[in-house]
Formats: sequence, C-alpha cells, structure tokens
Amino acid sequence: MESLETGIPGLDALAFGGLPLRRTTLLTGTPGSGKTVFAAQFVAAGANSFGQPGVMVTLEKPAEELLTNMGSFGWDIAGLVDRGQIVMIDATDRGDEWVMGRFDFGGLSARIERAVKEVNAQRLVIDPLDGLFVGFGDPSEVRRALHGMARALRPLEVTTVLTAERAEDHGPLTRFGVEEFVADNLIVLRNALQEERRRRTLEVVKFRGY
Repeated sequence: MESLETGIPGLDALAFGGLPLRRTTLLTGTPGSGKTVFAAQFVAAGANSFGQPGVMVTLEKPAEELLTNMGSFGWDIAGLVDRGQIVMIDATDRGDEWVMGRFDFGGLSARIERAVKEVNAQRLVIDPLDGLFVGFGDPSEVRRALHGMARALRPLEVTTVLTAERAEDHGPLTRFGVEEFVADNLIVLRNALQEERRRRTLEVVKFRGY
C-alpha cells in the first residue's frame, strides 16, 4: 500500500513511511494530547515541505482563533491560507445545516468538495469529528452517519485525518464507541500524568491493509 509522508518528525518512521495514501485516519485523544496540533502540522507540512495543498475544516474553534493558536509553531498557516495553499473551512456556526437536531453532512461535504477542487488538495483535516454529532444519542445513528460521510469523501481521493475526543487515557477510544470501526486507520494520542509529570505518547492501533 502506498504511503503519504506526513512531514511530522518521527511519525513517518513509526508509521511505515507515513499515512496510507487516500485513506482516512482517525486520531483520538484526551484534551491536551495534541490532536489539533497534529492535524494542523499534517496540513502545514504538506504545503511547506511537499507542495501539497490542503483543506482544514474546523468544527469547534473559529478559524481565526485556530490560526492565532497555531501561529507560535512557525508553520505560517495564515500565510499558506493567504497564498491559496491551504483552505480553511469554518463550520463552527452551522446554522441551517442542522436538521431536526441531526447534522446534515450534505452542505458541509459540498463545501469540502469545492475547496478540494479549488486548490487540488491532497490532504484534508476535519477537527474535531465529534462536532458533527452533537445531539446524536444512539451509536448506531453515528455509525450510519459516519459511513455516509466516508462515502461522500471517498471520491475526492484525498488523504484524510479526522480528530475525535475521548474522556480518559485508559477507557473507550472514542465518545460513541463506533468511530474507530468506520475509519481505515486509528492513531491514539495520550497525555498521561505519571508521578506529577505529563508524558505524551503516540500509538498506531491499526492501519487497514498493512
């Protein structure tokens, strides 16, 4: 299987050369484990190091706030956006895209498709995935919605990173317990407290097809 080199130091060696090309990787972790930083670096490194345009969808923090937070890392994401190498989709104010308390992915998927085609994107990030499913109570509904989203994204042929939250480092991997079964690949970030010190780790749980 072909791999896409991420450009994140240390990750590509650990992940057999990078993330599986044109597949979906789910990145889970507790607050502070580095999910958004990972996702932003994945898109920024693609543009800066490999000339690969990207699309970043933010569902929780407004795009302006996200760009400010990422400014200290030196990746110049704001400049990449200005130069058309990265497209930011701010989906924090979803308004009429909510349908009877359930998220209608149709409108957002159309925005993503336009952005991917606009810059010929090779990388896509959706952060965090949980933002799509506020109001869902039944995990089976979430699973059906995720399968629908995967079908909508597959024709775009981009390498995708989805982030998802988990409540604790040792417990269910995701909020609903079904997200990890739908994604092709699963990476778990941890920010464990050991003897009054934080220890961050990254675990490749599965790469489907490897």
